[in-house]
Amino acid sequence: MAVLHSLIAVETVLRSKISDAGRKSLHQLIERGAASGLLTARQAEFLHDGRKIRSGMAHGQSTHMVMSPAMAAGMVCTSFTIVTELCSVPAVPDTEAGPLPPKLDRYDATAELLPARIPTVDMGVRAEGA
Repeated sequence: MAVLHSLIAVETVLRSKISDAGRKSLHQLIERGAASGLLTARQAEFLHDGRKIRSGMAHGQSTHMVMSPAMAAGMVCTSFTIVTELCSVPAVPDTEAGPLPPKLDRYDATAELLPARIPTVDMGVRAEGA
């Protein structure tokens, strides 16, 4: 459930930062955020992966059991890092107001949190005799 709530938090902040968000889907918000520079390409990729997981859970196609606790904790931490970063940047103007502002030149803290692949975590469980 924490993964779902953390992704809802990202969606809420994206809606507050994108002036023409209206009833756009999370997919559209992520694309708009990436195009405007609110999100880095890596953040957008992470959020699209999270969006697919959230959708599967919300529609009963998967459960929280598909994620290890370590993977879930990483997603929650990264989601809230993105929320923190989004809260520190200006909103994106309405698309009808003209061209988008230049991409923001800012430090991407999530780059340190998002490995190329999620590592296998040793939970300390050992077979008897090992």
